Amino acid sequence: MAEPEARTAPLPVVEEPAEPRRRRRRWPWVILGILVLLVVAFFVLDGIAKQVARDMARARIVEVLGLPSEEGVEVSVGEGPILIQALRGRLDQLDVSIAEAEFNGLTGSVEVAARGVPLSEGAPVTALDISVAVPEESLAGAAESFGGIQLSGLDLRDGEIVAESAFEAFGLSIPVGMSFAPTASGGALVLEPTTLLVNGAELDARELREGPFGFAADQVLAQRSICVAESLPEALRLEGAEVEGARLVLDITGDGAPLGGPGLAEKGSCS
Repeated sequence: MAEPEARTAPLPVVEEPAEPRRRRRRWPWVILGILVLLVVAFFVLDGIAKQVARDMARARIVEVLGLPSEEGVEVSVGEGPILIQALRGRLDQLDVSIAEAEFNGLTGSVEVAARGVPLSEGAPVTALDISVAVPEESLAGAAESFGGIQLSGLDLRDGEIVAESAFEAFGLSIPVGMSFAPTASGGALVLEPTTLLVNGAELDARELREGPFGFAADQVLAQRSICVAESLPEALRLEGAEVEGARLVLDITGDGAPLGGPGLAEKGSCS
């Protein structure tokens, strides 16, 4: 009888453990998203802060210069982030354009350039320059400052202001005029006569003063002045005046002036 074949037991199947699924690290993307949101929020807040600064500066300029309204007043606070500037306590740059303002009969456009503007009203501004451009057609508002002469014309020529009039003599109308060189002194726009014009002839003012009729000439050729300081805050100073093309340009400065207190609340005067 044949012996039964020995059965071999099947080898156990060893299953290899499945490799655990690698979890994706999401935290770098989360941080990046947060950073993006912070940057967006910064620029949004900075834009709001710039608008607030422009509105406050516009209102302050209107108050200081005594303008009738905010219409025609444009304000720029520069390109840099204003929030960072605010942390330093002052704005790097502030520029203002005013379409029209009046200074004791002189009406013109105004450009204001301020640098190092403190956020505290008691602190001084680093630099403050104001330029007032009075066009030729607006000089008529200051006609009474030219000696009470009944003017037939007032224009700008060759860097000077020319006032024209006429007088009657023997039934004839004789055109006369006078040229003035503008300067600034003691807060006033000073008009220094340089030439007397009579019926087309030009007479040098200095020669007339030194001539035999010098006493009479001194009265005719006396300086005229327009007090600009009376229309400006006491902290601002008229530094220069000159004719540029068809405009009379007044240069005003307020370097080192505090942007608050009586210096801006009270009007100046002429010496």
